[in-house]
Amino acid sequence: MSIPNRMCAGLLLMLVGVLLTLFTPLLMILIGLTIVCFGFFFVHAAATNWVSILAKEAKGSASSLYLFFYYAGGSLGSYVLGFVWEYFGWYAIVTVTILLLLVGLKITLGMVAVQKNEKLKMTL
Repeated sequence: MSIPNRMCAGLLLMLVGVLLTLFTPLLMILIGLTIVCFGFFFVHAAATNWVSILAKEAKGSASSLYLFFYYAGGSLGSYVLGFVWEYFGWYAIVTVTILLLLVGLKITLGMVAVQKNEKLKMTL
């Protein structure tokens, strides 16, 4: 399975997991959160791998930038979602999370298009 396919699969797993948290039984919520965790680490591992493959030079700097934005995004996302939770509740958290997962899918598919264009330029 290619890296973009792994990332898309992980993002879709996370989407399913988030949707499962909308059900009432605690067991469904726990299963949903477990699926979100699996999907998250699937995406994170694939993204880390993709960065090291795509970086032609300064691989260490590219990995550092990825990790910087990974932690900055996690910190900022947690902070902002705290306000979403406080003012709008769980359904808003799920809605924002789904929107962010869809943005992640769009970015992943955009990266695939960029990568294909680069390969096409190299063959010309």
